[in-house]
Parts: sequence; structure tokens; C-alpha cells
Amino acid sequence: MGRGRRSGIGIGAFQHGGFIVDGGSIEDSHGEETVPPVIFRHPFPADWLFVVATPQVEAGLSDEAELTAFHELPSPPPEVVDRICRILVMKMLPSLIERKIKPFGEAMTRIEQLVGDIFSDVQGGHYASIASERLVAYMLEQGAYGAGQSSWGPTVYGLVRGEEQAQSLAEAVRSFVEGKWK
Repeated sequence: MGRGRRSGIGIGAFQHGGFIVDGGSIEDSHGEETVPPVIFRHPFPADWLFVVATPQVEAGLSDEAELTAFHELPSPPPEVVDRICRILVMKMLPSLIERKIKPFGEAMTRIEQLVGDIFSDVQGGHYASIASERLVAYMLEQGAYGAGQSSWGPTVYGLVRGEEQAQSLAEAVRSFVEGKWK
């Protein structure tokens, strides 16, 4: 099927769940990219929940269009990769292990913004659509600890603590979407 060529995260999440970090693409002895190795996995605290919303807009890239886009993208600047790695190692992972949702969410949102910069030429901005961008901003305004876009979008997600906050955010997002895009 060709799954996992770009990211080992999907395979790792399917197999074990939790928060997954892969080691990036590597080549085998024949110069072919292999499935990136999972280098870190940790379960999310049970009360950390994600509210997921998919605006009714054109889906993001997939299949051949996604492969073409990846091949056309320039390598990200080393300083951006360094910044993402620093945020991951110095803020995000410790926050997850110590169950500190606020700094974890901040780190998640910042990494999403940096990755959005990398893909902005292909997807036309930080997000796949203006609807996705507005939903991410709205989730943060409504108290999500962090928010971002799933892959090429348009699906977005917001991190909350507990069922009550999840229900509240889901209802707010539903009202926002119905009011904005009827």
C-alpha cells in the first residue's frame, strides 16, 4: 500500500497508540526510503482529549498529489528544523511526561505553526483552507490548550482536559461552524 513512507507516526499510532515521535526518513542500503523508526512513544494522560472538526471544504492533498507536493517542497531550513526539535525535546516531551497540559499545548501549537510555514507554498498558507485556519484560532480562543491541522487538512483538532471541556468546545465549534458556513 505504500503507507508510512513519509512518516512512521501513523504506523506507530495504529500499532500502539499514544504520542509518537519518529526518527525521520532514512535510506536502506539500496537508497530506498524506509519506514521512519519510532523513537519515542508515550501514552496521553486519560483526561487529555482532542476535539476534532472537519470543515466542509475541499480535502487536503492525498495519494499522488501528496507525493508530488512532498517531492516539490524544498528541504526546510536547518534553523526551523532545529527550532522544532528544541521545542519537542525541551518543552513538549517533558510536559507530556509530567502531565502538564498547558505547556504541551503551547508547544504543539508552535510546532504546528512552524510546520505550516514549511508547507505554506504548497497548501496556500499555514493551513489547507481559511476555514481550517479560523477553526484553529477559534478553538484556541475557546480555551483549547493547543490546536492544529491534521496532515494536509482540512481536519483540525484542539487539545482539552476532561469530558466537560471537550463537550463544551465541541458544542462551541459546532455553533461556530453553523453560524459561519451555512
